[in-house]
Amino acid sequence: MLNLVRETVEGIRQRSRHKSFVDAAMAACAMVALADDEQRLSELITRDRVLVRIDELRSIDHQQAVALYDDYAKAIRRDPGRGREQALAAIGAFASDREGAALLVRMCVAVGRSDQTFSATERSTVEAICKQLNIHPGDVGVYDI
Repeated sequence: MLNLVRETVEGIRQRSRHKSFVDAAMAACAMVALADDEQRLSELITRDRVLVRIDELRSIDHQQAVALYDDYAKAIRRDPGRGREQALAAIGAFASDREGAALLVRMCVAVGRSDQTFSATERSTVEAICKQLNIHPGDVGVYDI
């Protein structure tokens, strides 16, 4: 009986962690996609590919993840300063998780480069995300060509 309770609690903990990771991932993707004020189809396609390919993101319903992304995107468009602040707060929850932080940044780089260019504003946004996560941009491929 005690093992069943432990397994149940661990399952709840894992789902909660995955939900938080999805929230941070969608916040980060929205920040990068809107960094140059133009959300491109290639960026949305890359976001969707990330949702399908990364284990931590697959456990959450695709539509829920897209709704989170849309919420962050709307907040950033409505009030860029405050919207980015909210997104960075969600992202910052993974500052102590080195593996999760690195994965978030790699996702951001993929979104930023999805249109074959990585603009200065996109790079600057990824650098701000790195700073929030206490991770050096060069360690996670931000400056790789």
